[in-house]
This record gives sequence, structure tokens and C-alpha cells, in this order.
Amino acid sequence: MPEGDAGGRVAPEVLLGRETEAARLLAEAGGLPLATGSAPLVCGPLRIAELGREAELGAFVSAAGDAAPALRQAFSHLGFAQALLRLDRPAEALAALSGLRCPSCRARGGSGDEGRRTCAATSSGRGSGERAGGAAANNGQAAAPRAERGAVCDPDCTRFDTRNPAYAGQAAKHILLMRDGRSLALAARLAQGRAALSPAGPDVRRAATSWQRALTHARAIGQGPEVEAIVADTALAAAKALHRAGDIDAAGSTLEAAYALLGEGQHERLKGQLARVLTDRGIAQANRDMDRLEGPAADLRRAVEINPHLHRAQTNLGVVLRILGARMRWSGSLVGCRSRLQEALDRVTAALQHFPGDPELSQLRDLVEADLALVHSELEQGRIGGLP
Repeated sequence: MPEGDAGGRVAPEVLLGRETEAARLLAEAGGLPLATGSAPLVCGPLRIAELGREAELGAFVSAAGDAAPALRQAFSHLGFAQALLRLDRPAEALAALSGLRCPSCRARGGSGDEGRRTCAATSSGRGSGERAGGAAANNGQAAAPRAERGAVCDPDCTRFDTRNPAYAGQAAKHILLMRDGRSLALAARLAQGRAALSPAGPDVRRAATSWQRALTHARAIGQGPEVEAIVADTALAAAKALHRAGDIDAAGSTLEAAYALLGEGQHERLKGQLARVLTDRGIAQANRDMDRLEGPAADLRRAVEINPHLHRAQTNLGVVLRILGARMRWSGSLVGCRSRLQEALDRVTAALQHFPGDPELSQLRDLVEADLALVHSELEQGRIGGLP
């Protein structure tokens, strides 16, 4: 086992996990060819550094095609975060991404302090690190700003290649390392979002925060559409599981959170299930507590807005608004009653455009019209609510 900086802050199982995964990936790629003509070398990054083969490995990885990104992560300090993700420990993986600078670079003043702030931003998904990563993603050959470089070892660090042998000899290797770090941070945030939506104890706010930060990383490295699709898939699957488990509130909140974060491209995928869940939630809440109907009315309005062809939403919205109007009438607020009933009439009339001649909606419209006519009459007579 290594001593000092090579693994001093890394748990043994994580260090071993990085070594074995790196060796496996290198074996799948055919092994590192040696100039001596002997069999290709298959090992992990510690052995590569011990043999002084960083330059050869860097050249090999550079030409590895589709296998290059995984090899870069495994044969570098990113491999620790990679190993922690495989162990289903995303929070620790994010923490590991803040340790990409060697002790010498961390001890330096100036850019070292900036680097700590940038690394912290990379872990949290906020701050200057987000903007810096986006610039790096758009121009891999450009020189990184000073604060951006601070996320990894300084460009003149003599230990960069030893710590990150897969990047040795590659153009703009510091920027490339930061970009790959973002990819791992993205994966960790998505893993946290999935874990937060367990039916046993869903935490929708935490999931939404993880998704937001994952999307920030994804857009910075040009993977926004792909990750939006992943978030939509996760939200749909989680909402379905939560609904089956009887937690309709969390199911609705999950879909609403995803809908608010994602772009128009994913809205069509979410609309159908979101409208159904909002309808079910509104009806369930209304049946639980008939004295508090404003929340159910809001859910049903939203469901109708998302999917006007959902008959249950249209009908129940009209019913709830009619009941709200009746409650206001008997409490003495004729003006408030008139407003609710007028909204009910307008919405039921609009619903009949989608369901022409529907008997349930037609009967509801007739009832609301009769209620509204009575309220208008009472207002003209100066009466108060339902009092004689």
C-alpha cells in the first residue's frame, strides 16, 4: 500500500477499488504496449507511476477512442470518486472531487485559495466553478482562467502526471481533467437524486436540488438534453412507484419539481402523468377535508391547464368550484360566491368544447347557472348570503 499523499486520505477499499477497476479497463483496451516487446502491461495507476510509464500511458489513452474517458478517470485522482460511485456512496464521491490538487499546490497562496473555492463550487453545483467549467467545455484548447485552474494542480506542477498519468502529454490536460471531474460530479448528483426518492422516505426537495446541480454540470459540458431525459425518466419512474405506495403527495411533488426544472423538450413526456397525479391528489385532499378546498382547486386547475382532455380533472374542478361558491354564499360573501361560480361556469363551458354534449358536464353547467342566477338575484335585492 502507498504511503503519504499517494493514498493517505483514501480508505483502503476505495484505493483498491480504483486500482482493480483501472487494471480491468486497461486489460479490456488490450493493455499498455511496451517498447521492450514483452507482453502488454496490465496494472493500476500506482504501478504505472512506480514504473515511470506516465508518458506512455498518456499517449495510449489519448488514442483509445471511446474507451478514453473511462481510462482517464480510472488512471487519475478522479478514480477515487469513480470507485466511491461504484460503491453507491455519491456524497463521498463528490467530496473526493474536491481533492484534485496535490499538497504542494494546496499549500501555495493565491490560486490555491481560489482553487479551494472552485472545488467547493464543483461539489455543491454552485458558484464560480459552474461558470468556469462551462467555459472550459466550450473551448478545450483555451487557457483556463486562474480561478478555474485552481480546481486542479497548477499548470507547472511537477506531480500532475504522477497523480494523473492518463492525462500525461495531452493538450490542455488541466482543463480536460476538470471537464472529466464535472462528468463524475454529474453522475454523483444523479445518483443522489435517485436515492432521495425512495418510496420508504422520499425527499423531493433534496432530489430537486440534486437534479438542478446535475443539470448545471451537464449544460457546462454539452450534455444538457441527454441529462434532461435522464431526470425525466427518474421522475416518472419514482412518481409511479410513490403513487403505487400510496404517497400521492410525494408523487405529485416529484413530477412538479421535474417539470419546473426541465425544458419544453421533456414537458410532453411529463404532462400526462403529472395531470393524472394532480387530479388524484386534488380529489383525495378534497375528500379528506371538505373545509379546505383551495388546495384541491389549485391542483385541479393545474391538471386542466396541463391536459384539458382529462375528463376527471375538468368535472371535479367544476364541482369543487361550485362547492367553494356555496360555502362563500352561506358565510355571507355574495361577491366572493359570484366570483367562484362564474369561474366554475366558465371552466365547465370550456370543458364542454373538449367533450361536446357530455351529460355529466352539461348537468353541472345547468346547476352552476342556476346557482349563479340566484346569487345575482340576491345581490340585486341587497340580501346577505343565504339569509332571508
